[in-house]
Amino acid sequence: MFSIDQLTLGEIATVEELSGESITSFGNGDKPMAKSLQALYFVAKRREDRKFTFKEAENVTMQEATDYLGFGETADPKE
Repeated sequence: MFSIDQLTLGEIATVEELSGESITSFGNGDKPMAKSLQALYFVAKRREDRKFTFKEAENVTMQEATDYLGFGETADPKE
């Protein structure tokens, strides 16, 4: 499962650059989230597919992105 805590500093910088906001502001209900989610999905997906583009991430549904990133899932206490 994807974990935001496992992002490298370079990946965090990429997410922040692409989204235009600090990664610490993600999840704040008062800010638009599409660009942030797109950037986070892009960085996570690039770990398995180095040719995946930010533009391709535009065509991913909200459901696909949140499922892929594991948002809304609870951690298994045995792990």
